[in-house]
Amino acid sequence: MVLRIIFALALAVGVYLVWMLWPRNQATAPTPKPAVVTIQEASPAQPGAARPMSSLALEEIRPEMVNFITQQNGRWVLNFQDGSKREVYPFEINQLPEQLQLQMNYKRGGS
Repeated sequence: MVLRIIFALALAVGVYLVWMLWPRNQATAPTPKPAVVTIQEASPAQPGAARPMSSLALEEIRPEMVNFITQQNGRWVLNFQDGSKREVYPFEINQLPEQLQLQMNYKRGGS
């Protein structure tokens, strides 16, 4: 009988402590704060405007920038992702990345 009273008393003290230490105002959902979004459109006249890929140096051209390669008037033409084009003269081919050189060599029918 004494053990039941001690157990009930310990349980009551435990419940009281949990009730006292439980964080308050946590049951409600937090109210979202409105986000502030600033949109700034870049005009073409700004100096920071992106230049066309065709104006890059041959060493800066990466294979993923080139959409496809064609030939016009006996010269290779790189057609870039942004729609710009650049003719590549025969003496410039060695300055291109190896993957593009291999594509040109394959299209030409060379080994």
